[in-house]
Amino acid sequence: MKKNLSYREKLLEISKRHWKKAPGAKYIHKWDMYMLEKQFCVDNMNFDGVNSVLEIGCGMGMLAYLIKEQKGISDIELTDVDEFFDHTDKGGLYKDCCDVLGLKRFVMYVNMNEPMKLDRQYDMIVATLSLIHISEPTRPER
Repeated sequence: MKKNLSYREKLLEISKRHWKKAPGAKYIHKWDMYMLEKQFCVDNMNFDGVNSVLEIGCGMGMLAYLIKEQKGISDIELTDVDEFFDHTDKGGLYKDCCDVLGLKRFVMYVNMNEPMKLDRQYDMIVATLSLIHISEPTRPER
């Protein structure tokens, strides 16, 4: 748990450099709740034979951190939309928190009815709490 605390302390320091209500700040300020959620995911995923992971919609990278620390998997790549990886108040907090992990990160959008364009294969692809935007649903005729 000491490693978790060290990681948490780093994220707390990063959060002090950003607007209090910046996107993602809630994950740091309500740490226990969100970390428990990610821990639940790790505890219930099957990592047998998994050596590489792609996390879609990584946000702050909390899930990747747990996978790296607890499962010993270092070949983890992170994706999110570009506004969460820039250095503005809109998304800089996410990028700064992901930088702590030292993992490869890239911008990727998942679009309905389009295959994902990936440069390589992964043993596991995960997306938790990700918003996958779809077009306006069609309403039935009345």
